[in-house]
Amino acid sequence: VAESMAAVAERLGTFQVKAAKRPPADRHLFGWCTWDAFYQSVDPAGIQAGLRSLSGGGAPPRMLIIDDGWQTVADDPGRASGGAGGGAAVQLELVTAGAASSAAL
Repeated sequence: VAESMAAVAERLGTFQVKAAKRPPADRHLFGWCTWDAFYQSVDPAGIQAGLRSLSGGGAPPRMLIIDDGWQTVADDPGRASGGAGGGAAVQLELVTAGAASSAAL
């Protein structure tokens, strides 16, 4: 299978097999993905509470993936364009090991 995939990768030139890729430097960092906590009901307050809970429990995430579901090509009338809050910026305070930083999303 590995040889076949390598041959396809070489022929197409559109992807690389795992053996040809270098792993990202941050692969060992603890991270949190919101999908398992919220599924499609992601909101800023829930994200902030989750980050505080993880940090308060001694496991501050160093990476955050905000995931509200699968990509779709159809319009979703229940969602405003631009993401959470109808396009409003979401301010998250990331508390890590005594240092706080914030990021506008």
